[in-house]
Parts: sequence; structure tokens; C-alpha cells
Amino acid sequence: MNAKISLVLVLGLLAACGRTMCEIPAEGAGSGPNGQIEAIPQNFSIVDYGPRAAKINVAFNQQPDGSSAMWFKLNEDVQGTMVRVHIGASVIRGDIARDVVTIKVPSEILTKEGSLIIYLEKFEGRDISRSDTVKLEVSR
Repeated sequence: MNAKISLVLVLGLLAACGRTMCEIPAEGAGSGPNGQIEAIPQNFSIVDYGPRAAKINVAFNQQPDGSSAMWFKLNEDVQGTMVRVHIGASVIRGDIARDVVTIKVPSEILTKEGSLIIYLEKFEGRDISRSDTVKLEVSR
């Protein structure tokens, strides 16, 4: 009887789970012939973005809530996908309007001087692609 209950629970959990959320890739999926991780294809690019420079602890493109915002113009329409923006060590989900992605920039990013590498990842079902990289220069 316990086996029947366990089987019913497992089947119920699988049925309740969304197709893309619960699929577990087969062993070795996404790996090259020697088990190394394959590179994510770069098939879209950042055509323009802003700002390119910022001052330490000074908000830019200030939003009503006081946060800073960045925008990225892409070479293609990404509406209907999910885009994550990698900026320094932070990863932020982007808001999409056709070929433009915007993000609110966490204030912690503007606390240190330096050059922050930025790139975007686009998720379409199981496919992930990466943009080229750009920089945000943070100075005094």
C-alpha cells in the first residue's frame, strides 16, 4: 500500500510540474566530448546602451523610486523571451519592449570605482544565447 501511495505522489508531482521547470537534462547534456561545458552561442548583440559611465554613489537615469536604470538596444526583437543582464557580479532580470531591454541597477554596483563588464543572456525555452559584452565605467 505504501508503494501505491508513493507512486501516486510521484505521479501527482510530475503532473503538477510545468514541462520546462522540471525536466532534468540527461547526464552529459550540454557537455562536450570530454565532459567540458559547451560555450553558450553568441547570436545577438547590443547595438547601443546607456549610460556608459557613472559616478560612485550617484544615481543615473533616476527612476521614481530613486533607483538608477540602464537600457540596452539590441539587434533583434526579444519580446516573448526572458533576458537576464549580467552586470559585474549581479544578475538582473530585464524588462523587455521589443528590441530594448531595461533594468534597475542595484545601488551596490555604484559603490566602487572600476569597469563593470555587462552582457545579456536570452532564454527561449531550453535555448540560451549570449550577447556581446559592453562596459559601465564607474569613477569618482
